[in-house]
Amino acid sequence: ASNMDDILSLFNMILLLKIGDETTRQRLSVRTENDFGKTVDVQDWILSWKGWWEDMMEEKGVIVIDAHKNLDEVAREVIEVTTVDALANEAMDRGA
Repeated sequence: ASNMDDILSLFNMILLLKIGDETTRQRLSVRTENDFGKTVDVQDWILSWKGWWEDMMEEKGVIVIDAHKNLDEVAREVIEVTTVDALANEAMDRGA
């Protein structure tokens, strides 16, 4: 989004679930709820900007989570990261 800096400031935390290009292609190819991304042309288009976008987001300080893992592991890490942050914010609010 051209207004990414304006949008990012609205969030306390932003997570980037990061996967490689081959995993991206594989996951797009086997989607069942949506046909978007199933063609090679669309996959090529997504991959043409994906790396740039991920790098930009990392430069802005997002929290990167390796999403190559299975769903349970990724979910566990998301919960851990967000819980630790929430507890830290709560402690700061109390003046601890």
